Amino acid sequence: MSNPERADPFAETMDLSDFNKRPAKKQPVDLEAIKDLSIANRFLSRSGDNTSVSEEPAVIRRRRKRTGRDAQIGLRVTIEVKEQFYRLADDFFTKTQLPAGEFLSQMLDLYEQHVAKS
Repeated sequence: MSNPERADPFAETMDLSDFNKRPAKKQPVDLEAIKDLSIANRFLSRSGDNTSVSEEPAVIRRRRKRTGRDAQIGLRVTIEVKEQFYRLADDFFTKTQLPAGEFLSQMLDLYEQHVAKS
């Protein structure tokens, strides 16, 4: 369904003799500087020659407190209920330094005690 009035760019043989490849520009590489930089930043060699890198383990600082909680609850609530929960959980955290999961756990325990008394 081609248009006969339209020119076909591949109809004639194209003369590409005017186009030549440019030579690649190679930058000089200082291999010694790269090696020194990799050793300073503790990058290991792929060849296995890592004798210059110290074998002391890296210190990993934990950013979060481990609580043993690994389950998640997804609930549909109103914006007001969500804001109220997080406002109370933040207040609980400032007083006790315990996370929102612990706040929920204590809140549920208090509710069970209240229902048991009724």
